[in-house]
Amino acid sequence: MQIRGLIVSAPNSGAGKTIITLGLLRTLQKRNINVYPAKSGPDYIDPKFHQVACGRSSINLDCWAMKPDLVRSLAKHPSSVDASSASNELILIEGAMGVLDGGGKDGRGSVADLAEMLSVPIILAIDASKQFHSVALTPMGLVKARPKINLLGVILNNIGSSRHLSGARESLDKYGIELLGWLPKSPEFKIPERHLGLVLPEENPEMEEFIERISVKMDQLVQVDTILQGAMEITKPKDVNPKVGIDPLGQNIAIARDKAFAFIYSHLIGYWQERGANILPFSPLADEGPDAEADAVFLPGGYPEIHLLQLAGKSKFISGMNKARDRDALIYGECGGFMVLGDAIRDSKGKSHRMLGFMNHLTSYQKTSLHLGYRRFEALPNPHFRGKFSGHEFHYTNLEVAGGSKGLFKVEDSFGNRLPDAGLVDGNVFGSYQHLICASQD
Repeated sequence: MQIRGLIVSAPNSGAGKTIITLGLLRTLQKRNINVYPAKSGPDYIDPKFHQVACGRSSINLDCWAMKPDLVRSLAKHPSSVDASSASNELILIEGAMGVLDGGGKDGRGSVADLAEMLSVPIILAIDASKQFHSVALTPMGLVKARPKINLLGVILNNIGSSRHLSGARESLDKYGIELLGWLPKSPEFKIPERHLGLVLPEENPEMEEFIERISVKMDQLVQVDTILQGAMEITKPKDVNPKVGIDPLGQNIAIARDKAFAFIYSHLIGYWQERGANILPFSPLADEGPDAEADAVFLPGGYPEIHLLQLAGKSKFISGMNKARDRDALIYGECGGFMVLGDAIRDSKGKSHRMLGFMNHLTSYQKTSLHLGYRRFEALPNPHFRGKFSGHEFHYTNLEVAGGSKGLFKVEDSFGNRLPDAGLVDGNVFGSYQHLICASQD
């Protein structure tokens, strides 16, 4: 099966690459193109928008954390691809941050690195709202900085008038840069945000209408056929069976899945299933506990701080979690899930909300500070996790109390700086603020 690829990137965050990606996904779907979405780097929220746009689950391709063959394998075999379908498949990848932004001192893991790794072209989304003849400078700089990159062209966002468009077009034509299309400046093309990024699509009842509106406009103003023709076949992996390398937590893994626990990587779940694990989803917000047959429970990250009153009052969820702990099921929490495993979460007004109390820690949203970036982890001696891992951290809450439990990971940031040990282990319960992506590629 042939998989061709394209990347939508930008010079910076906020330039419009998400709305352009969503519009393209919907437009291609309506043209009966077998399009599959992906996101570069660590991101849980954009992939949810991708699924709304085209009806297919999105994958994360992270060339900072993952080995090249794992990236290529995931790109060539997205989990939702039907092997019996037509051979002409397309994966549309939304970039993260700016096109040259990555981790550490050398910026490794950027969208430019991903494009070279997969041998696919880049479409550059440019916010033209405060530019005229200068719009050509950024794509020119990219071509000069990374001459191996195949720049298919640019899509201009926030065009204010026909004169604005004419001047920008002249600038691009002068330097031989293809203008693939444009979108007008309009408040209709703005996605709501919150402290960890965009508001989840299931919380926005107008999301379907929003995506359709973008698609209609892009069908009118963007050269979709040219974009399709420019897609290129993805480089084949040398290792046909690369490993994610994070072993399943158990044979029957209960995973919390709802608005409070929404952040989980599809490649990790797919790997666990390939290794023979059964995935048993449940919803704490619907007052569901983990399956009685589960020998492991995973509380992933999300927005528990938005649902504190509901979570504190879900008696069946709490009872089910206690039963799982008492029968010695492994219980693991990441970020928001780790917060819920503690004694309490303190909200922005200083009020504490009782949580599961499985470990002696309290997290607080009263005095926030940003914790953000790629991380390398090495498991401290414990009976649950062994080895080295790559991942990331992104939260505003702080750990205020942590006593009576052992640490879980030794941690370094992407620059190689040693950070304080992370996470806690207490018997069969363990977790941390860290999000695991895969086994370390070092």
